[in-house]
Amino acid sequence: MKRALFLACLLLIGCARSTAQHVTPKGSLAISWSSDISARLPGWVEAWERYLNRPVLVLMCHGGPDDDGTWILDPDWPRPEIPVEHAAWVLRDFSEGRQVVILSCNEAGSVLHVPGVKYARQVVASKFNRFYPGRAYRPEHFFEGQYGKR
Repeated sequence: MKRALFLACLLLIGCARSTAQHVTPKGSLAISWSSDISARLPGWVEAWERYLNRPVLVLMCHGGPDDDGTWILDPDWPRPEIPVEHAAWVLRDFSEGRQVVILSCNEAGSVLHVPGVKYARQVVASKFNRFYPGRAYRPEHFFEGQYGKR
């Protein structure tokens, strides 16, 4: 039942067409809403599994600040833009014990106010574990969301 509800929520927030998905033997689930970076998803998932030693739920999508400065996900057409904060709450609520990770560029350094969700406060490298100055390219470069002042 929980899995069906989780998938229904993903469809509601725009995950209806040509979404890349990756499921690992450890029970991790990864979703990409940006087709041009989807090939990099398995490497990131495996890195997170090794780093945390537990299953993860990863969402990979282009992102950045909108005109008002809100950190948004910018998925492939026809999906609409969505605030990262909204997507993070949905993923966290239906993660079934997996660690939630948002792989989305955040060059404005926005703070995510969703406890327990990992995210970067900089640009995210699409290729895991290759050095890119000023970019998050390893799990160690990510923060954990928390409640706090905006």
